[in-house]
Parts: sequence; structure tokens; C-alpha cells
Amino acid sequence: MDIKTQAQFDEMKTDLALSTGGTYQNVPINIYPLPNNENYALTSPLKIVKNNINIIGVDKPKFVMNTTGTDEVNNSIIDITGDSITGVFSSISSTTTFVKSSAGWTVNAYTGWVLIFKSGNALNQTRIISSNTVDTITVSEAFSVTPNGTSFLIYKPIENVIIKNLHLVGMGNANANGSNGINIANCGLAHFGNSNQWETYNRYHAGSIGVNKTTKVGVIIENCDIEECRTSGIRLTEVKNSRFSKNRIFNNNYYGINLNGYCIENLLYDNVIEKNVTGGGIRFHAQYCFSNNFVGNLIQNNGAYGILFATSYCNNNIFTSNTVQNNNNHGILLNTSDCSNIFTSNTVQNNNGSGIVVNANCFNNNFTANTIQYNYSTGIHLNNAYFNSITGNNINSNNEHGIRLYNSSYHNTVSGNIITNNGLSGVYLDSSSYRNAIASNNIYGNKDIGINVYGTTCQYNNIYGNTSQQNANGNLSLVAGYNNIASTSANNFIN
Repeated sequence: MDIKTQAQFDEMKTDLALSTGGTYQNVPINIYPLPNNENYALTSPLKIVKNNINIIGVDKPKFVMNTTGTDEVNNSIIDITGDSITGVFSSISSTTTFVKSSAGWTVNAYTGWVLIFKSGNALNQTRIISSNTVDTITVSEAFSVTPNGTSFLIYKPIENVIIKNLHLVGMGNANANGSNGINIANCGLAHFGNSNQWETYNRYHAGSIGVNKTTKVGVIIENCDIEECRTSGIRLTEVKNSRFSKNRIFNNNYYGINLNGYCIENLLYDNVIEKNVTGGGIRFHAQYCFSNNFVGNLIQNNGAYGILFATSYCNNNIFTSNTVQNNNNHGILLNTSDCSNIFTSNTVQNNNGSGIVVNANCFNNNFTANTIQYNYSTGIHLNNAYFNSITGNNINSNNEHGIRLYNSSYHNTVSGNIITNNGLSGVYLDSSSYRNAIASNNIYGNKDIGINVYGTTCQYNNIYGNTSQQNANGNLSLVAGYNNIASTSANNFIN
């Protein structure tokens, strides 16, 4: 189906906002540029509320928003949101059946929808609804416990929505009106399993390979340009098993991509996220964003952070081969209680703060084979963080320390790194950082001390197998008796 005029576009827009019926479902929709370089005009969002929508731009047609509204959802250029309801159950006596007195629901209206508990011991566990009566919800698989919290969210997951090759323009990043480029909520499915790990449903995966995943996804946004939006380029809430690739997201007022909570198992790759003005590149804005995969993205020249974990419990995310550079604050910041994230083969450079900062109670994060260089402050800074691994990285030419362990950071492993030409010490421990392992690093040419354990409160650190040489103010400094230093044969401290 071809769209070549504003009138055809307006007709399609009305159709896609219908929850059922219409003529634009299950068919390719090809949108062409308007004649004479005119833009498709919107005063309200292009709303998509049903499955199996495939919009493909031909020669990247431009869509321009013009609205007086400021609501973050209702004034986005494109809004893809599944229907939802919230409430409180009045009675729970099993792991499969839940009652809301006087609900007045239509029988089986919510079959196939998703139930999520928002309080209690089943917090954030999700199950598919198999049936409902006027006041009772039954799920297809038992929850891992009998829930003792009663607050819930039920939503109809949108699936198989594909948008490619569009150019979306907001009302200007300093304008008081408008909102996101694309707002996506309640799309795709994931399953919070009994072992507190996210698991995808069989509709997406067959075994570990997922032969069904290419034909059944949440949302795909590909090769779109998104600019000049008042808030974020793309905003995600309750989005699972979706894909965002080869987009350019730039000159938006706050963030390029904003993960607004409960975003699970999404893939973001080969995007350019740059020049977003007052916020940054990618923000984890609300809790429980798990198991997302970021590959090959260029995140640069943003007004604040490159990647910001602004909240807690965003775990098991993987970052591979991304370039994070020239941002106006830290390159990457994990803020609090963000755990088990993996950063491999990334380049983090020329940021106007530290390269990577790991803050309070963040643990089990792994930083391996990254290049971290030319940052204004420290290469990697741990602040009251523990059980993190910093292994096999090239950390060079940062303005302050190569690696700093600060404020009671403990049980971290720093091993196998090349740490060179930094403005202060290669590895610096202070403020009661203890029981860390500093092992098998090659530390040379730093402007202060190679390994500097500062103060008597930094105790029981295990330092062995390192080569520290040609550092300007010495190769090792510590208060004797408080740390386990392997024999000189195991450490090479060479002037």
C-alpha cells in the first residue's frame, strides 16, 4: 500500500489508531516523499495500537510535528503503545488466580494479555493471562510464589511493528511544546522466571537460537533520523525483544534513547547517538532494565553523559564494541545498585569527566578489553563499589589516574591491564578501599606513582605479579604492614 499525499497519510493515521479492524494491518505500507520537498505534517502523534504494522519509508520522507502540547507520551511524533489497565487485587489465594471485586470486566477480554505484579514478593514477575471472568484473572503458568502484593499492571503487548527509513523532526530542542520522537510502551514479551532471571517466551525463541525471533518481535526501528525533539529521540517503557538499529538520533533536548523501566532483552546496534543537548546519549531512567544488548553504537558529543544508569537494578546488560567519546560529562556512569553488566571491547575517550564511573553498591560488573583514554578525569573510577572486574583493558593518557578505587571499594579485581601515560597514578587506592586484588598489570610512564595505596585505612589489598616501571614519582607507594605484597620476584618494580 503506497502513501504519496498528505491526505493518504492522514487516512492511514486514523486507521492505525483503531484498536481493531482497518485496512493497513498485515500489509507493507510504503511512504514516499511529498512533492516539492514538502513535509508530512502532524499536530498529534501517529499512534499505532495493534500488531503487524510494517511502515517503510522510500527515500526517507520527512515528518514534522507541530503541537501546542507538552505531554511526554501524547505529543510524540510516533506513539506505539499497547492498551493497559492498573489496579489492586482484593483477593489472592493461589499462584494462578487473582480476584478484583466488582471489576466488571468483559469475560476473556484480557486473554493473551500480560499480568505484572507491582508490589510484594512477586514484584515485576510476569505471566500470560489465559482467561478472565468479570472479576477474576487466571494465568497460564503459576507464579513462583503466592503473591502477597496486590498492585498490578495488565497490558496488551504489541508485536511485529516495523518502522524503517523515516526522518522525524520535532519542534526544536528548546521549544516548550512537543515531546519524544518515538514513544514505545507495552510492546513485546519477556518472562520473569522462577530463578529471578528474565527468560523469553517460545514465541520468540526456540532453544537458544530463536528461529522464530526473526518473524515475531516486539518493535523494529531501523535507519531512521530523529532530531529536534523536546525530550528524547526514542523513549521505551515496558519494551521487550525489540530491535533498534542504524538510526541517527541527534539534536534532541534531553536524551537520545531513554529506557524508562522494564525494558528487557532488546538489541540496539549500529546507531549514531550524538549532539543531544542537555542530557546525554543513552539513559536508563527507571528500574529493572535487564539483559539488553548494545553493539557497535557511536555515542558522541552529547551535552552530559554518554551512557547513564540513572537508577538502580538495571542488570545483565551487555555493551560490546561501542564508541563513547567527546561527551560533556563521564563517558559511562553506573549510579547505584546496577549489577552484572558486561562492557567488552568498547572505546571510551575524550569525555569531559572520567571514562567510566561505578558508584555505590554496584557489583559484579565486568570491564574487559576496553580502550579508555584521553578522558578529562580518571580512566575508571570505582566509588564504594565491590566485586567488580577490570581486566585486560588499555587505560592510557587520562588526565588524572588510570584506575581509582575510592570510598570503601572492596573485593574488586584489577588484572592484566596496560595502564600508561596517565596524569597521576596508574592505580590509586584511597578512602578505606580494602581487600582488592591488583595483579599482573603492566603499569608504566604515569606522571605520579605506578601503584599508590594511600593511607592506613586501605588494608588487606593483594598486590602481585605486576610490572611497574618508569613512573615519574615511583613505582609503588603504600603504608607497610597493611597490604599483602607478593615477593619482589612476583612483582617487578623497575625504576
